[in-house]
Amino acid sequence: TQKLSSGDALLKTGTMEIVNPKIFNMLGAYEKAQYPLFLISDSGLMMYEDTLFEMALCMTEDVGLVHQMPFTANRQGFAGTVEKVSIRNKF
Repeated sequence: TQKLSSGDALLKTGTMEIVNPKIFNMLGAYEKAQYPLFLISDSGLMMYEDTLFEMALCMTEDVGLVHQMPFTANRQGFAGTVEKVSIRNKF
């Protein structure tokens, strides 16, 4: 781990036995989370502006995780169809 600035930013270096690169890239941030509630989201997915607020409303003393199915925009053409099928099959 290297300190990058006078703020809270850190750069994690090294390797782990994690096969999925997206999970590997998120692990460092997850381990350093400073707040009781946080959002893990894929950059390829779209969210409405109030989605995070709605998810936070579901968090109560007896709820530990709120999950939502990803929203995929209806894009035109073959590539858009492949993307939609690909995202739906990941979950």
